[in-house]
Amino acid sequence: MVKKVAGTILVILYTFAVSGCATIAHGTVTTVRLNSTPQGATAMVGGSMVVTPSSIALKNTQAYPIVFKKDGYEDTYYTIDKYMSGWVWGNIVFGGLIGLVIDNMTGGAYKLVPQEVNVNLSPKK
Repeated sequence: MVKKVAGTILVILYTFAVSGCATIAHGTVTTVRLNSTPQGATAMVGGSMVVTPSSIALKNTQAYPIVFKKDGYEDTYYTIDKYMSGWVWGNIVFGGLIGLVIDNMTGGAYKLVPQEVNVNLSPKK
């Protein structure tokens, strides 16, 4: 019985190490909510255009500059940044070099911040 439990624990730890802790914990894509005041602005992000309010799925592999545009208002610029996920340390603790590589390749090693963007557009003068 003890050997079976120990074997199960090793399989679970190996799965985390091989799959990448951060990739399992929060995935490789983040859904970001884009809001503007007033609503109805176009937001250009990651090669896509959406109209606020809206949500967009972005890969965690990079930071994203955003441009909000609306007739009669100044263009507003914002950046969604990527940060190293704390889950990456799980790979280091468990000795999962393979998992660490997978996390970096898939974007699972990173998280995007913020996950909700709220901008106030300024009227043109």
